[in-house]
Order: sequence, then C-alpha cells, then structure tokens
Amino acid sequence: MHTSYQLDSGHFGIKLGDVASTRNNLLANWSCYDRAGTIVDEPFGAVGASLLLQLSITSFYDTSPNRRQGSFFSEVYLFHVGGRFGDHSSYDIYPRRKEIFIENDPVAVLEAINDRAITRLLVVDKAPKEVKHHFKEPECAKERIISAFSYSPTGQVQQPDIELTGLDRCVMDEHQYGFETWEKSLCRING
Repeated sequence: MHTSYQLDSGHFGIKLGDVASTRNNLLANWSCYDRAGTIVDEPFGAVGASLLLQLSITSFYDTSPNRRQGSFFSEVYLFHVGGRFGDHSSYDIYPRRKEIFIENDPVAVLEAINDRAITRLLVVDKAPKEVKHHFKEPECAKERIISAFSYSPTGQVQQPDIELTGLDRCVMDEHQYGFETWEKSLCRING
C-alpha cells in the first residue's frame, strides 16, 4: 500500500509520439473498475514495463481518492508465463494471489486474463503467433480490454510510439526496490 501515498501521476513524463501528453490521454477513461495486467516471461522481465505499471497504479488510486486513505491494494496483476520470475510485491502487487503463475500456453494465458477481468493489458513485444483459443475467449477479451501496450524487458521496443520517464526519485526507488526484492525471491526459487 506504500504506492498509494508515494506515487503521483506528476512523477511521470509522458510523450505520445513526439508530443508531451498526460496520463489521462494515455490511459483514457480509466474507471474504478479497471484492472491492469502485465505478462512477464523472463526474470526481471517486468522491469521494462515498470513505469507504465506504476502509472497504472496512480490511475487506480486517483479514480476514487478515498482509496489513498483506505487500506486498498491496487487492482494490478502480474502473469508469470512459463515460470516464476520474481516477487513483485514491491510494486504493491499484493496479496500474492495477484501474481499468477501459468504454463507457457497462450490459451491458458488468455483464460487467466479473462478470469481476472483485465481491462488494461501490458504484453511482451514479440511476433504474434496463430493460436486456436477456446470458444468465445478472444471475443470476451476484445470486448472488455480498453487498452493494450507492448513492452520490452529492456524498456525499449523496436518502434516506440509512447515514451515514459520517471521525474521523481520515488519512481526510481520503486524500481530499485523491485530489483532487490526480485533478486531475493529468485534466489529462494532457484537456490
């Protein structure tokens, strides 16, 4: 819950194309029912999405200001695909049920996204694959998901049209704390 009082939308620089923009343009029409989900498929992979992940957290708290005073954890989920890729509780992805561990199967991934009613999706920037999903699963996701973004674990996709910058030290502190937490959890998982 520390992100409820540490993070603010003013802590981020946003460009859409080459034009300065705002969170409300990037994450338009965010409502109190929105849920963000990030797909991660390698250790430290979510680092490349960390600024957008944190910006999503500010949207969660700002849609209903009483959330910042209450005991709310943001509706942010992390989908570990094909392994356990660290502990992301440093970003207040908590309770632990919000870190979902799924086999490396696109059908299972889409079902997990639909099960959690994700409305804002962050996916790893990769070439698309032809997949045969279960009946109506793609239609369900397409109707509900408001925005989707691709990211690279390195933080830089091939042809970016969005640029996010951390403008406040607390944004980078979250980033550093995330590394320290992930390193410890990877040691527990792998060693």
